[in-house]
Formats: sequence, structure tokens, C-alpha cells
Amino acid sequence: MGRLSESEELQRHHYDAIASEYERHYGDPWSQGYRWRFMNEPMLEGLGLSGVEVVDALCGSGETTGYLLQRGARVTGVDISRTCCQRSVWGSLARRSSSTCC
Repeated sequence: MGRLSESEELQRHHYDAIASEYERHYGDPWSQGYRWRFMNEPMLEGLGLSGVEVVDALCGSGETTGYLLQRGARVTGVDISRTCCQRSVWGSLARRSSSTCC
């Protein structure tokens, strides 16, 4: 990644600082169930994802990335917060696949 502007650095610092709380809020089983039923399934229904290369931009701690991995996609997660990526809820899945986080 190239050099970040001052406002981008502030944004990165903010999301790095709240990564744990963000993950706790969006990664709980109820939030995951909601996301699966009302976002992921309707948005991606009928798409053959197995083996497809996907970029999950603004992946945060990887809630959508985890869904894509479970459907067989090869995912690259991109987020301004490296802390979110490193703490991602899909980290164990990504380590068993060809997925990366930038």
C-alpha cells in the first residue's frame, strides 16, 4: 500500500483502536446469523463462488469474508485497519485457504 494521507492515517488509527469492540459487536452469533440471512444469502444467492477470486473491500474483521470462504471463494480482504484483518473472525479459515488480507 502506498503512503497514506493524514486523514487516512487518522482513520487507520481509529479502526485499529476499536478493532476489539468492532469484532465483539459484529462477530457475535446473532449478528452473524442476521448478516447471513438478510445480507449474504440474498446478495449472493445463485452465484457459483467455488474457486472464484473475490476482493472483499473494507473487510473489517471479516464477517463477509468468512461467508465467502465457506462458499468456496478465494478471498483477498482489504481494509485500512491491519489490526482488524489480523484479528479477523475468519482468520482460521483463511489460514486453511489461499486467502490473504492486505
